[in-house]
Amino acid sequence: TQSGTIVSASTTDTGLCGLSINLAADSGVTFRYCHLDEVFVTGGPVEAGDVIGLNGKTGNANSPHVHFVYLDAPNVTGAGTATQKSEKVNAYIDGLCL
Repeated sequence: TQSGTIVSASTTDTGLCGLSINLAADSGVTFRYCHLDEVFVTGGPVEAGDVIGLNGKTGNANSPHVHFVYLDAPNVTGAGTATQKSEKVNAYIDGLCL
């Protein structure tokens, strides 16, 4: 989704998130990609658009998909109810997709 640094990757399916990758984006956001079938990177820099893994159903997934997790970003989650935080996160991610 963005250029940044792969800070960790799970190449063994131990359940829950399955094969996964954590990306610390240059923008200050951290993302996790879960349930991958294959992981192509385990660390280092990546550019937006690089293929870092393949869609899968590892971990506790019942069907193939990528569980795209937004972990952290400055001034986005902040204070508020769970609904308000979700709205902020969704708006932020929508902005990335434009």
